[in-house]
Amino acid sequence: MKHGFMKSIIKNQVDRDNYDKEVRAAKKTDKNSKNAHRSKKPDVNVYIPPTSRQKSDINDELFHLEFEDKDEELHYITIYKDDKPAAVSRKLGQHVGLSAPFILALESRIREEMNIRLCPGASSS
Repeated sequence: MKHGFMKSIIKNQVDRDNYDKEVRAAKKTDKNSKNAHRSKKPDVNVYIPPTSRQKSDINDELFHLEFEDKDEELHYITIYKDDKPAAVSRKLGQHVGLSAPFILALESRIREEMNIRLCPGASSS
């Protein structure tokens, strides 16, 4: 079969196979480039609810609390402006295993320290 009609059919099949290979390769590179393109997009401000925000702003830090438990193990907590002394003391007390009077004393001490740092002119004594 050396006539031109069969040669053109064979040539079309080879061309179609080559075209399919090129299309598949282009799709693979498109998938890879889409991911790369997304990372190059400018950052979009996304709403983060207050409960999910991480307190990473240094300006909101009041002080670092070091607490030594009865086993002489040190615990470090960063206290922020919007922290509630009762919640912080309860959380630390439960973690360490403090009794209720000690949790209340810790709450009082945290409140005093926060007042000193938030209202420098006022003294609690």
